Amino acid sequence: MYSKSLVLIQVKQEEKIHQLQHYHYSKWPDHGIPTEVISIAQMLSHFQSHHLQGGTVVHCSAGIGRTGTVLQVLLMSEMLTLKGYLNPIEILGKLRMSRARLVENEAQYNLSLEILEEMLFGKETVVSPDDILNHMDKFISVTKIQYARAKALPSPLSFSTSDMPSFQHLNRNQSVLPADSNRCYLQPRARVDSWLSQYINAIRVPGSSRNQFMIATEHPLPHTVSSFWRLVIEEQCTIVIFINSFENQDEVCTSSSH
Repeated sequence: MYSKSLVLIQVKQEEKIHQLQHYHYSKWPDHGIPTEVISIAQMLSHFQSHHLQGGTVVHCSAGIGRTGTVLQVLLMSEMLTLKGYLNPIEILGKLRMSRARLVENEAQYNLSLEILEEMLFGKETVVSPDDILNHMDKFISVTKIQYARAKALPSPLSFSTSDMPSFQHLNRNQSVLPADSNRCYLQPRARVDSWLSQYINAIRVPGSSRNQFMIATEHPLPHTVSSFWRLVIEEQCTIVIFINSFENQDEVCTSSSH
């Protein structure tokens, strides 16, 4: 979700080398907000604990929405540390006085509070590759506790499209629907209702880098087999993994295996 690198900048006129720590968070969409806050909270916590001197530059594409959200988080954390209390509105007001439209909307403001909450009360889950073997026993012992905590977290997902009556016949189970934020879209087909032809019960699962992803979907129904294979072709998938068991004479499996 984020990377950290050391950058050395040489100023030729003074023949000095300036050392710069560069943090890059790559999973914040241009429109909308991240679907989880753990990774960005860990990045900001690492930054705060390791860089106590010198100035800091925060930037995104326009330098207002995402930049303002990160600044809001850092300043709220700083206020808690230095003053012992928190006044988010006061901080937002000061940000807006220094640059218009910092923290553009309510969603970004709420996100800043969620990130701060994770920084204050979240559990550290990052382990370096060198320490993985030493932590395996601990991982196994706390798995049930961590999973229970994860299940108790409120979900920010919405299902306004997949829950529509017109799409019910395209879902195998109405309790397992694709969320609006991660839903896959098929290319519209000519002479077919564009909404119906674009729909499939499938979501895109982000990987560790921008170019890596997986797709999670249900086993196709007899009338959604063509949509399944359209998804495979349009997304240029080279591997399909069936985890469920099936019989060769199963109409759905036979249809989808040719």
